[in-house]
Order: sequence, then structure tokens, then C-alpha cells
Amino acid sequence: MYSEKQFEHLFKEHYEAMYNLAFSMLRDEEESRDVVHDVFARIWEKQPEIRSGTERAYLLNSVRNGCANRIRALSQEERLRKLYPEEIQLSLNAVQEAEQLEHIRQYMENDMPPDTRTVLQLCIMQDQSYKQASEQLQMSVGYINKQIVKGLRMLRDKFNPKRTE
Repeated sequence: MYSEKQFEHLFKEHYEAMYNLAFSMLRDEEESRDVVHDVFARIWEKQPEIRSGTERAYLLNSVRNGCANRIRALSQEERLRKLYPEEIQLSLNAVQEAEQLEHIRQYMENDMPPDTRTVLQLCIMQDQSYKQASEQLQMSVGYINKQIVKGLRMLRDKFNPKRTE
């Protein structure tokens, strides 16, 4: 059972790393804060036993799983729309949007490294979990995660070059 003081210490010590991981996966400040908040809320409510010395790994794993669940919950179109800058989303009509999606698909097919492209197609386009993709491709879940982060960064850099991180 965590006291308020222990819980506060856990929060202060690990919040930044948890938020940074969530943001690297979701690229959305509000969603990232929500995921981290949900992790802490579950810990406060359920009071799981976390072995001493494993708190950071437990919390980061919880954030990764929370982000994966949020990503999985989005439809394919919503996932691709998250890659656009908000200004463009507001101004695109249906034809422009379809063209942009086609440009993204072509970029993925022609310009991404094969592993990155394959992992994005499985996890984002085909809605497979990181575990399912890792089993299918015989790669570690960590490698799958790195390829997702790399692929999303490439897409953001290509289709949202004005964004500063």
C-alpha cells in the first residue's frame, strides 16, 4: 500500500520519463498526459505490488501498453490523420485528403527501410499488436517499438517539416 508521500515521490521521480515515452509514441501532448495520468490512477486505485528497484521498468511498460492500446483504438484513417499538421487537416477537402493519404502510402512503400515499412504496415495499417508483429516477423517487441518510432518520425519529418520538437 502506497502512502501519499510514497506515491508523490514515485510521481515526481518518474513522470518526465513516462511522459517522454508516451509523447514519442503518440506525438500528442494531451493524449500523452492522459496515458501517464491513467497509469498513476490505476496504481493509486489498485495498489499493485511493484518490486523495489523495478518501479521505472514497471511504469514505462505500463505507459507503453497504454499508448499501444490508444493507438490500436484509432481507426486507420485517424492514425494517418494524426501525422498531418492541424492546420492542413482543417483546410484539406476530401480529394486533397485522399491524395495526401496516397502520398503517405507511396512514401512508405518507396522511401522507408524495409523493416520500418513492414512494421508500420502490420502495426498501424493492419492493427496488429507489437507482440503479434514481433512473432510474425521473428523480431523482439523492443525492435518493433523502435521501428514504429522511427517510421512515425520519418513520416512527420516528411509531411510536417515545420514542426519543431
